[in-house]
Amino acid sequence: MNLDAMIHLLTLAFIKASLDPTGGHVTMKLLTEREHDCLYWAAQGKTSWEIGCILGISERTANFHIANTCDKLDVRTRQAAITAAMSQALLSPPRPASAATARNHPPARAHGRRIRQSPRPPAIRSPSP
Repeated sequence: MNLDAMIHLLTLAFIKASLDPTGGHVTMKLLTEREHDCLYWAAQGKTSWEIGCILGISERTANFHIANTCDKLDVRTRQAAITAAMSQALLSPPRPASAATARNHPPARAHGRRIRQSPRPPAIRSPSP
């Protein structure tokens, strides 16, 4: 490469760096832990309902976190978000939940059905005379 070509390339790099407010560094919005976990399980082929069962959240909440991930990665679909996250090395296995988290957020479902717990025990009726 001759000297003129090197000067030209250095000039272009300087102009680009001076116009870019980040100094040439790519800024990336970080994913929350819940967004990461939802996207990880989606990458494993799980549906939103299955992700909800695994994480103890509703299907709608899983979709909400995946939609936020799509916005942060500037893509439109779940599969595109997975691809973008993999190309940026953002996906790794989720951390195991701590005992405190498991205590504060029990699983919302058992055997695919919602658990409905009564807030108080049923009233005891006295026998009629």
